[in-house]
Amino acid sequence: MSEKYNLFYFFKQFPDEDACRKYLEKRRWNNSPICPHCCNAQKIYRYKNGKTFKCAHCLKQFKVTTGTIFENSNISL
Repeated sequence: MSEKYNLFYFFKQFPDEDACRKYLEKRRWNNSPICPHCCNAQKIYRYKNGKTFKCAHCLKQFKVTTGTIFENSNISL
């Protein structure tokens, strides 16, 4: 088994929830958020907490986990 697929590597790559969130944002949106409600990619605002976004088109809030298997999970990223 390759060294990069062990648990040590995983925790080194994702030491906290913020690192996981940034990884998901890059994988899902390529760092350009898209509203999962109306598919708008323009004028997406990030709240100060860094976790929540708001779409200027439909005015709905969302997170990177919205519409994924992580959305209603009680386990943190």
